[in-house]
This record gives sequence, structure tokens and C-alpha cells, in this order.
Amino acid sequence: MICVSTCTDRGSQRELEGKILDIVIRNKFSSCEVRSLLGAAIALPILLPIPASAAGSSNPTKECIVNLMSASQDPQKLDTLHSPPNPPGFTFRSHLGGHGQVIVGEDPVYLSHLGVFWFHPERHPHNFQVILEASFRGKNNPQAAYLEDRRKHKEQRLYTLQPSEAFVITDLISTDPARPLLRSLKGDIVRGHFERFMTDEALQEADIAANVDVDIKKVVYFREFDPQGAKLPQLEYLLFGRAPNFFLAHLISWPAPDFDQLLPAEIGDHAFTDDELSRGLRVTFPARVNSVDARFRAGEQVSCEVPLAGAAGPVTLMLEAGEDFYCEEGELERAVGRDPKSPPPGRPVFPPFRTCRP
Repeated sequence: MICVSTCTDRGSQRELEGKILDIVIRNKFSSCEVRSLLGAAIALPILLPIPASAAGSSNPTKECIVNLMSASQDPQKLDTLHSPPNPPGFTFRSHLGGHGQVIVGEDPVYLSHLGVFWFHPERHPHNFQVILEASFRGKNNPQAAYLEDRRKHKEQRLYTLQPSEAFVITDLISTDPARPLLRSLKGDIVRGHFERFMTDEALQEADIAANVDVDIKKVVYFREFDPQGAKLPQLEYLLFGRAPNFFLAHLISWPAPDFDQLLPAEIGDHAFTDDELSRGLRVTFPARVNSVDARFRAGEQVSCEVPLAGAAGPVTLMLEAGEDFYCEEGELERAVGRDPKSPPPGRPVFPPFRTCRP
């Protein structure tokens, strides 16, 4: 049983919210149970599940450009919006949350954070696009269980990591001696999207491995959404992976609307080094606007230029898109709002789930 008291002090309320968040994540309460327990006092990023549908089709071939990330774009050196000075009301708990991830790849595994546009200074834990290289360990060999499940369910594209512990997402790139780099997470490996099952029983049946230790090998990409930023005018992706398995993640930018897309890719005969791929490569489609309707779709092949330092001219490679692992536009349709009827600072109001339209 959980007892929730009314807090008039805002600092005390944030502390209580953090404790409740940990309890909810650890016990995996359903969204109905959360509302029953907490009423309007607190809202957490656990929403009613909605079934997903596949999307993807072919488009005429168009050109693209592949650029290597510079050393200044190394994710370990990136400053967030909160590198000094921090906005009023900001604490590290502003980034504390149950951070769900999409899982792609097999050896190695990559995690892509399920981000939303969220700009409230006192609480905005999911206001990030993050891609991690990772591995699973724990009881009954969860890495092997995940790989075996993918082979048994080849029609299933989406796998997710349901967090079993809350963490501060900026600790993944911390340079603060008081906050050591975060290199281990905990969660459940789920076949499908853990937030979108209609019943707890269905979620349990899709749970492949529980309370898994997730070792972070590398931060491939880390970016906080900038409320003052300019939207990317052209369609852009991050190319990452390790031969022969490569992946594309659509680069998300504010203002809304935008979309989150992950898909496999083939890159022809060109060989990138592990160092180049470890930072990701920026793929730009100069002739395409940055919209979900113009996205790179399964079956498309494009000829890409790769400018290389010291080379006589750019290298050309063929890039081909595979079937989406994940494509979501609803959660990035607008920023997370605030319910004016709930106690300060206001209950978060999230955009609804909606997979990318065909």
C-alpha cells in the first residue's frame, strides 16, 4: 500500500514525486493503478497502451550526403542546455525518470531513448535523443534470450527496454566529479512496445527477460532538444552500427511536429572505420524537407556522397533502407503541456501515441 500526502512546499513535492516514481517503476503499476493511487497529485510517463501498426513504402530515388561527425560533436563533450547557468527551479532530479528504450541490433545491441518535447525547467526527464551501444547480462543469460526471441519472431520488428529503475539521463555524459558517469541500467526486455499492451497479462507474456543488467559500452549520440533551436530544414539521419549491421535514426529537432524513426540500412561496398561509426555519421537528404511524409522508407535506394579529408573527391556509396523497427509521430506532435487544474507545478499532459502514417 502507498500513502500519498499533500505537499504545499514545491521542493518537498518534487522529492515525494521522485520516491513515488521509483516505487511505480519497480512495481510496474499499470496506468490505471497509477491514477487510482495518485489521483491528480502526480502524473508519470506511463500511458494507456495503444496497438501499433507497421508503416513503410517505396519512393523515387533521391540523392543524399554522408558527413562524418567532427571531434567537437563527440557525445562525451556535448554541453546540455543546462550547462551553466541553469534555469530557475532546475535540479538534477529534473532529468530523473523511467527512461524507456527501443532495442535494435544483435551484436552489439543499441538502445534508442523514447524522447518527447518537454521544456518545463523543473521537470523534463525525456527531453533528449540518446543512442547507446550496450549489452545485456543477468540471470538465465538475457542476451541469448533476446537473440533467440528475435530469431523465433522474425515478423516482430519492435523490441523495447522497460525501465525497472529510474535514473538521471544526463549522468550518461556527466563531467561532474560529484556525479560519476552512469554505465549500468536495469530493465525488462519486452517483445513490442511496453507502454502499448492493453492488459498486464499481455505485457507479462511479452516479457523476455526481467530485471536485466544493461552495461553501457558507448554513448553514440546525445542531444537535448532546444526550445530556442531551429528545426532542421532538410531530412537528416544518424547512421551508426558495426559491419555488417547498420542502422539509421532520424535526427529529431524542435519545433514540433517531428517524428522518431529507427530502421536498418545497407551501405554497399564502402567500409567505415569503427571510430567513424562510434560517433555516428550524419546523412542528409538535400532535396527532401524534414517531414514524416518525406522520410526514408523501406526499399528505397539512394546514391550518397561521402566527403573525406585528403581525398581527391567525395566517395559514393549506395544506401538502402530496410523495414522500420519503430516510427512514431504522435508523441512528438507537440510539447508536453501542463494541467492547470492540478497542484503546482502542474500535472504533465502528454501527446497521444500515434505511429507514422503510411
